[in-house]
Amino acid sequence: MSELPRRRPFAALREIDPPRTIAVTGTLDLASICGLQDELYSVIAAGDGRLIVDLSRVRLCDAAAMSGLVQVSQHCREQGGWLRLAHPVGIVATAFQIVSFGLYVEVYRTVSAAAVGAPDDRIMRSGWSGPARGSRTGDRDA
Repeated sequence: MSELPRRRPFAALREIDPPRTIAVTGTLDLASICGLQDELYSVIAAGDGRLIVDLSRVRLCDAAAMSGLVQVSQHCREQGGWLRLAHPVGIVATAFQIVSFGLYVEVYRTVSAAAVGAPDDRIMRSGWSGPARGSRTGDRDA
């Protein structure tokens, strides 16, 4: 039985002071989540346990990937830190709304809101309240 090739969905590691931010691109699915988890665990171990994942360029996030992100979030909390997801758009935002993903992982409208933990820009437990302000096509905040 041959092994599925691993895709590296992440584009870049950026510093926004602390916390660190990983910008992810493409598809997050069963084939890619293990590689992303490995990368996130490495970044967490090298830092202070606080990490933001910028999802503004992710076009699909399936149930396996969501489960993997919940595992990373739990690991961060065990280390005294946190994982915050930022700027989900399109079908990713819709999927998060359908499964109430904000109950399991902190999800924010923008990277800058995630960096400061802005409660007004958090996608709350009560449901999805829309994409990032001013973002119709997945424009990223700077």
